Amino acid sequence: MDPGSVQPRVAAHPCVHQLDRTRFALDVHIRLANPEGPAHPDALSVQSRAVGVAQEGTVELQVPPDARAEQPHRARLVRRSRASDVMRWSERSGCTGFLIYSDNDNVDPWLLAQLAMLHTERSVPLVAVQPIAMHPHSVAKMITTLGQLHERPVHVNLVSGGFVKHLESLDDHLPHDTRYTRLVEYARIVQGLLGNTTYSHSGDYFSVRNAHFSRPLRPDLAPRYFLSGSSPAAARAARDLRVPRLAYPRPVHDYEAGEPCPEGIRIGVLARPDSAEAWRAATTRFPHSETGRLIHEMAVEVSDSHWHGHLAARETAHTGTDTPYWLHPFRNYNTFCPYLVGGYQEVGTYLSRYLALGVRTLVLDVPAEEDDLHHTHRALAEARQLTR
Repeated sequence: MDPGSVQPRVAAHPCVHQLDRTRFALDVHIRLANPEGPAHPDALSVQSRAVGVAQEGTVELQVPPDARAEQPHRARLVRRSRASDVMRWSERSGCTGFLIYSDNDNVDPWLLAQLAMLHTERSVPLVAVQPIAMHPHSVAKMITTLGQLHERPVHVNLVSGGFVKHLESLDDHLPHDTRYTRLVEYARIVQGLLGNTTYSHSGDYFSVRNAHFSRPLRPDLAPRYFLSGSSPAAARAARDLRVPRLAYPRPVHDYEAGEPCPEGIRIGVLARPDSAEAWRAATTRFPHSETGRLIHEMAVEVSDSHWHGHLAARETAHTGTDTPYWLHPFRNYNTFCPYLVGGYQEVGTYLSRYLALGVRTLVLDVPAEEDDLHHTHRALAEARQLTR
């Protein structure tokens, strides 16, 4: 695969892909940092993922306190400009769109999807939805509205819920596995409402009666669905819905040994022409942080996430160069996903093993600069070549 072979999906055919083609995803995580103390009320935490090619890393937009206090509009312009830049980088590099997070702390994902569609020509938002946050009728209506306004589909990333504390703050106390049972019902209602017929449903968690849209969504703008999760309950839900599952991956040899492999993986890539250069860049970008490690440990204690607990339990917080798989950024709370670090051939070879197991979607982190996308494309080209 050469870089030019990674093409964005055409909006008129959002779900048509050859079996030997791999769809790539870019994860954008943009944050305004306040190094002096608690977050300023004007601070923005935008977490979005874009379907395309890139690498993970938190982009810190640091604005002096006096600028935030005296000219908050300038800080907002800086953040919005940075987000728009990354959106354009991703589209130029062949990204498909943006997977936008949804939790209690972030800006509204649907407004961010609208921003992304205004600043791009072809990008397709992949919006994370969870039952506690929005009624399925409202989700279907948003998909229909944005699709008709922009003549592009809006895809759906189904999530069962965020941090336990976030769920409790909204008086949601369902057990982990039961949340996935609810998610299946939720997704089926959204699909039914977008079926262009009058729809009714009476279930354990939601009910709708004779619902329909006066301007139904055209078939060519129909969304594609993904489901996020690493637990057995998540895997069952994805099978029930017959949708691809996205997960934070284990080392590839775990899947080669028999663990069920998801169809999509969320992973960072930091590739360079040679391994030594890549590791220098990685350790510079993600230095050790004792504060970060403490926050990470606290997050593990309060989370019921299957993937979070599994990765945290691994003893190999790798800091050497004998394998590309690297958990250091995860353990220092720089990111939630593992990283692949190394030369193009080394990273490409490792990625090719995931592709050989059936992975067809890569969700990777935000580029610190546009050139990061070039490096990632080179590694992906190596991976594609090895899987032909």
